[in-house]
Amino acid sequence: MIFEVLWPRAGGVPECSYSVPGTSGAWVGETPHRGDEVRHEATPLPRPSGHRMAESVADLIYGQIHLYPSEVHLGLLSGMEALDVVLWNATFAPVQLVGVNSASSAGTTLSGFRPGVLPPTGALKGLLTVLSSGPAQQDTTYTFVTGIGERSLTITASRVLLFPFWPDWSDGLEIDYAFDTVLTRGENGDEQRRPLAKRPLRTLRATIWGDGVNGQRLHHLVQHGKDRVFGVPLWQEALDVTDIDATRQVLMLGRDFSDCWNLTRLCNLIMLHERRSGTFMACSLLSRDPAGRTLSVTAPVSDVFAGGATRLVPLFTGILTSAEPAVVSDGMETWSVEFRELAGAQPALGALPNAPSGTGAYLWPHRPDWSGDGVGGTSSLLRTLRTVRGGVMELGVRRDVAPSTHRQKYLLRERELADLLDRATALRGRWKALLVRDPRQYFTLTRGSTADKAILYVRDNGAKDGFIPNQRLWIALPGGDVLLRRLVAVETANVGELALHLSSELGVTVPPASRVGRDYFARLDTDCVAIRHESAGVSRCELSFCTIPEES
Repeated sequence: MIFEVLWPRAGGVPECSYSVPGTSGAWVGETPHRGDEVRHEATPLPRPSGHRMAESVADLIYGQIHLYPSEVHLGLLSGMEALDVVLWNATFAPVQLVGVNSASSAGTTLSGFRPGVLPPTGALKGLLTVLSSGPAQQDTTYTFVTGIGERSLTITASRVLLFPFWPDWSDGLEIDYAFDTVLTRGENGDEQRRPLAKRPLRTLRATIWGDGVNGQRLHHLVQHGKDRVFGVPLWQEALDVTDIDATRQVLMLGRDFSDCWNLTRLCNLIMLHERRSGTFMACSLLSRDPAGRTLSVTAPVSDVFAGGATRLVPLFTGILTSAEPAVVSDGMETWSVEFRELAGAQPALGALPNAPSGTGAYLWPHRPDWSGDGVGGTSSLLRTLRTVRGGVMELGVRRDVAPSTHRQKYLLRERELADLLDRATALRGRWKALLVRDPRQYFTLTRGSTADKAILYVRDNGAKDGFIPNQRLWIALPGGDVLLRRLVAVETANVGELALHLSSELGVTVPPASRVGRDYFARLDTDCVAIRHESAGVSRCELSFCTIPEES
């Protein structure tokens, strides 16, 4: 066993040699075990300098000039912002403030700082104001020059430009809600789907009338805002403001606005429009209570909006992607404009109260509108034909029925539209599967069936030749009740008659006047839900559904 000896001395380090027993100090009998003699030179410890100390918290704070804040990043700026700026002399001696230099200060003001002397540990407080008007991209630097150094304050922001013009309702208002889904489909219809977006991106198209000064303002705004971020109003959800509280931050509305989908689910900016004076203002939302008919904003609004002639319109932030003017007459023109939402500026998605809570496929509840073209569909025989050498075509392998698209149109009121958008958002476009009820009569009954039977007798419509097991059937009774069964087999009964064998007994008597149709296992055929608003309370929508094989 060898030990080291440290022996620091001012006169040097003497040589030392020693020996210890090699068996950890154990003696055999009374004879000590002799170890091997080893020479070892001891190394002295380093001498402390007596001048160096570790930095303390006080060293990190005192002895310098501090500026709070040093960076201000406001993101999308919809109104005026004001905040305090403090310059602190964290030394124990007076410091001279020589001045404040600025670079690209347009759109901002800084007050409260003048050349002078800062007392020991004293502070100077000022006010920084970022105006609602100014350059599109705010990038300003204020440099505070003192006798012991410089400190800088950087301000960045992107201004939101309001588009305060109301649409021409005779041409309608179109809004697209677009998702993003990666889709791969095989020859037999099997699909793999992966969602890329939880929130829909909105695109708005409208026609705006411009006459006189209003037309000139519209023309200059379009030209000036080609590279700006706009606060785009969703006019179909405009609401009347009946009162504003004493703090000027709580707005009382004229009705329950739970059916306003954008305002309650996907909105953090609103626009106030005072109709008598034509004054507009953008506000950031703090909270909302649809049932209580109140909204809270982050900053007090002007007194001009408390006169009882104010309308509230939800906004989304987007860019102007298209603007096409058309001159109607001298002094009268129209603009067809299109705005697309910025994905990076989207607010968080709120709750979807109308979305189903289960994880499985649910039945699409909306009934189609039979006016116009009505309900339709097209066959989509994908990857079933192949072209080989010589131009000869052959059928590919197909284990199931070819996918087909089924189209439905809807005439929607406000609450029905909110329900449809909740369900489409829960589907994330084409990602999730659902059940779609075909309103057309698929089978015609030839006679009734009793409650203890699991069979229906229908006219021969060729269903036996194209039979697919486990098709979902709905049976609408004359009283309004609907039975759901699966089709497990099809057989020939009498001449011109088929017997449909069902998955379970009917349970009730089915008269011949009952209607029999199909439920399709499907998904949305597109990631875009297009809504056309014909007025502030009525809208139309057309959706296509693509049939897919049953998922286990």
